[in-house]
Amino acid sequence: MLNFLHITALVCSIFPLIEMTKIKRFYCIIPVALIFDFAMVIPCLLEMFMGPPTTVYYNFRNAMMDEKTNLIFYLFIIIAQVCFYFEIRRIKWKNKKSMNYNISQPSRIYNKIVNSRYRKQVIGLCYLVMLLSIIAVLLAPDPTYYLKLHSVYSTMSQTVYNYDKNIISIIQNLLLIAIVLLKIYDDQDSRIFFVTRILCTIGVALLNQKRTTVMLILGFCLVIDIAFKNKNLKKTMIKYIPAIILVAIYFWAYALITEKISYNQDWYYVINEYFFRNIHTKFSIYAELYPNKVHILDYPCQAILCDFLFFIPRSLWLAKPHNYPYYFIAGLLNYGNITEKTWIMPTSYYPEFVSNFGIIGLLISIFFTIFICRYLDKKDSFIKMGGIAIISVLQIYYYDDMLKILAMIVLAMIILQKCSFNGKRIL
Repeated sequence: MLNFLHITALVCSIFPLIEMTKIKRFYCIIPVALIFDFAMVIPCLLEMFMGPPTTVYYNFRNAMMDEKTNLIFYLFIIIAQVCFYFEIRRIKWKNKKSMNYNISQPSRIYNKIVNSRYRKQVIGLCYLVMLLSIIAVLLAPDPTYYLKLHSVYSTMSQTVYNYDKNIISIIQNLLLIAIVLLKIYDDQDSRIFFVTRILCTIGVALLNQKRTTVMLILGFCLVIDIAFKNKNLKKTMIKYIPAIILVAIYFWAYALITEKISYNQDWYYVINEYFFRNIHTKFSIYAELYPNKVHILDYPCQAILCDFLFFIPRSLWLAKPHNYPYYFIAGLLNYGNITEKTWIMPTSYYPEFVSNFGIIGLLISIFFTIFICRYLDKKDSFIKMGGIAIISVLQIYYYDDMLKILAMIVLAMIILQKCSFNGKRIL
């Protein structure tokens, strides 16, 4: 029965892909479904030939080997692919019925931003952020700490930890915003802007000490080139190949420098932990099926409260929940209580839906994904691509501070698009 569902899940994944090739216009569901396939379906395909990956985490092994967990997971894949298939079919039917449905238009918001009279001031602020980041490092209790990558076995003093949490975390988020803004305003592909973005990216990598951030920066730049600057997809992808190779080299070098490779040298497990999300989703299902063995959240919707009310200071709400990955790693390691850790494991919003809503959360996550895609398809392409970036990243990453900032920017644009001043739209 389990093998049959496994094969059925893989077969069902083919049909949405076939339907995608018949659509000539760009819709949100296409990249979102493709990333879902990357995160969930490809590991299923590899597992059919190579078996489950070997891991040092006892609870991951239990989840991957549990029959009920796998059965529910494969049913989830099948239902998701059926929903994606019929959503794409609905779009095709709409296109035939109305030729004006979702016709791609240049982004009015993007053109307003690039040609804004405040262009020079915004670019100046980006360079000011670079200067502030240098000053912040020089004023740090130990400036040398931010000049190299550190081993996962090294520890920081309490003074450095507090400074990093209260000052450097803000600076690195400002640097990330500066990188995106400089890319948006670089409509002439300026070498100065390019070098500046490289320097900012190196700065973020040293301040953040996480390789996934560099991957996100590359992804955002690629989206801006394709979606907003209307560059040729094929030529742009060829142009980005050297950057992708460099990021891949950095990804491996980071593991060697920080000694993270000592945790697990099995490449099959490493790609499952960092890129795929099937074992993470299986573990959340396993935790719901066997609450007496594994504990993640204390009560339903606990992590979602943190997602929506993150702006409330913890000093005003002592019982404020933490981000979901902290509960996830605490449950994985069988910790009795959640503790503020220096490292977490990237998850996805699919296991987060399961932990917050139970097994029914798998269905809710699918309907949520399709609903957001439909909503974004009706918006300006700038808002649309910002929303796609959030949903796409959340399928393989987690809701960190940078994504919260991006979500707030997209929400602000949606609100401002509906507002007018002196009879004229603000955006």
